[in-house]
Amino acid sequence: MFFYCLYVDRASHFKTTNYKGLHVNLSSEQDETQIEKTLTELNTNLIIANSPQAKGRIERLFGTFQDRLIKELKTIRSKFYLERQFLPYYNKRFANIEGVESVYKELPSNVNLDLIFSKKYERKVNFDNTIKFNGSLILIPPSKYRISFSKCLANVFLFEDKGIYILYKKDIIHITKLS
Repeated sequence: MFFYCLYVDRASHFKTTNYKGLHVNLSSEQDETQIEKTLTELNTNLIIANSPQAKGRIERLFGTFQDRLIKELKTIRSKFYLERQFLPYYNKRFANIEGVESVYKELPSNVNLDLIFSKKYERKVNFDNTIKFNGSLILIPPSKYRISFSKCLANVFLFEDKGIYILYKKDIIHITKLS
């Protein structure tokens, strides 16, 4: 299950704000935050709070989420915990409307949450079939899709354990790990 929409404050990890001055020449990777990219993939609407009152409500809500949910997800990382324990507890404690069911949506079975919750980058493949990423040069071997990916745009997915998936048009073409 996942959110239909997410209501957040205007913190920089939710939304990049371009101001005049030093931040005018931001790279394309800074146009959309990692959280925005993830929510787009999950088809979840991001609502940014603008008023001080809305920001206060969000901060109180984050206090709730940061207390128990984050601790549990770090240890369990389970869909079971969200569906059977956290959501019923949260809805019982904070829902004000009688008879209204949860407004979370089911995730399609083909969704790969590992890819969605990784950090995403776009890289152009060099003429020698390599990409530069995080100070490393990664060689992309020939695959069943193409012999060479030269000049193609590849999507690089970085995981917490430094594992890397490189995708071309939503197909995994290489898996490696940063040293």
